Amino acid sequence: MTLNVHSIESFSTVDGPGVRYVVFLKGCAFRCMYCHNVDTWDNAGGKAVPIADIVWEVKKNVAYLTPNRGGITVSGGDPMEQPSAVRDLFSEIKGLPITTCIDTAGYRLDDDVKSLLSVTDLVLLDMKQPDAERHRELTGHRNETVLAFQDYLDAMKIKYWLRFTVVEGVNDDDATLALLRERIAKRPMLERFEVLPYHTLGAYKWKELGIPYRLKDKKPASAATVARVCASMKDIIDADGKPLP
Repeated sequence: MTLNVHSIESFSTVDGPGVRYVVFLKGCAFRCMYCHNVDTWDNAGGKAVPIADIVWEVKKNVAYLTPNRGGITVSGGDPMEQPSAVRDLFSEIKGLPITTCIDTAGYRLDDDVKSLLSVTDLVLLDMKQPDAERHRELTGHRNETVLAFQDYLDAMKIKYWLRFTVVEGVNDDDATLALLRERIAKRPMLERFEVLPYHTLGAYKWKELGIPYRLKDKKPASAATVARVCASMKDIIDADGKPLP
């Protein structure tokens, strides 16, 4: 069994708790306006990496991955494009003293995905926009499956972090934030809520691939905007992003 891999980062501190070994996969169903990994959209063009090779690399580095709940994160693209292969990878790793994590937009929830989630310790769930129609404008798809994905995590007692990329004038309005609160409040398995400011670091990839960049005149989200979004959640989320009891 192989994974269709875009790239691998052996030492990351921003893709889940602790130090992470991160596998970025090829393929994604969403077409987010602000995507900074647009080169991972297409399923073609990746490298077929045997699962055994990844397991060997993780085992070799397990000593520095172990502290602070560190481990392996599969990102992308999106792991939802290759759930069975990711499940096999995690199944091989489950005996090690590290955590398994996926970074996903949650746009698929079938038996293969549920099987993957059964061997996943933590999910980084990207909440693009809580309103269904505005989600379609932002990503090309409505979000009913994304919301069902989050509900499934709570029902099956799978821990997750909710990540929200804020784009000024696109998803920072009061109506969006009110809906977002509904997806955060009283969620039993939510461990952390993160507000990520929109940035333009991946804009050059759109130009290189000849894809029109719809946000080319949009400035990165300011610290004030991020602070305002966080402040709107202050009675349900603490300063460290953890849900309040």
